[in-house]
Amino acid sequence: MLYLITALIIFLVLGVAFYLIKKSSLQADDEFSYQKIHTLLSPSERSLLGVIEKSLGSDYRVFSKIRLCDVVEVKKGLSRYAERRALNFASTNYVEFLICRANDMSIRGAVELDDRTHNTPQGVRRDHFVDKVLKVSRIPLLRVKPRANYSISEITRLLEHCGIIEKESIQGQHIKDNNGVENGIKIVNTRIESSENTPTIELEIEVACPRCGAGLVEKVATKGRYAGRKYLGCSNFPNCRYAEGVNKR
Repeated sequence: MLYLITALIIFLVLGVAFYLIKKSSLQADDEFSYQKIHTLLSPSERSLLGVIEKSLGSDYRVFSKIRLCDVVEVKKGLSRYAERRALNFASTNYVEFLICRANDMSIRGAVELDDRTHNTPQGVRRDHFVDKVLKVSRIPLLRVKPRANYSISEITRLLEHCGIIEKESIQGQHIKDNNGVENGIKIVNTRIESSENTPTIELEIEVACPRCGAGLVEKVATKGRYAGRKYLGCSNFPNCRYAEGVNKR
């Protein structure tokens, strides 16, 4: 009897030990449950990247999928909660193409490809956040619609107009048709300021309504349960009543 009890105890101990070792092994495997993404950029992004690189020349470098937290930093003086929240947003959003000067890696500007993913509610919120961050950080931004072919000379001219790449003298160039669009590239407004010897051009980017294509503008609800809350509303109101919440609190 004593032999059977001893054998049973040994069996139980070995079983528990085997279970714990196997569980530990599975947890370790879970920590590294990853696989390689086939390609970093979509075909449309690769096409635009090639044109941008040819437009820049040897004086500039272009980088892809750069997190905002690697481009901007949170201002000092915020509460710990506000700082952590701002850093979290900057860590989970990125710019598709970041252009830097080759000799010192100083940031010159960003380019975004507005494919169909930017037309979803989540894409609209993401674009609105990126636009605001780059604007307050004084980083020029150029948004481009997907096309089968891009003109190198046109992209070069728009990068110069935005102030992303330099030109000895920027003439008054007509870059927009009657609808403010040329070759799928839309610049809503530009404001030129002088900063020492380097001209700075800020772009105010219009976020498109996913329903009608008109611009979204920031509004504040004046009545109802959401009175005082900020939101994005279609500028084509009342013909289009699309609205997207900005402040969820």
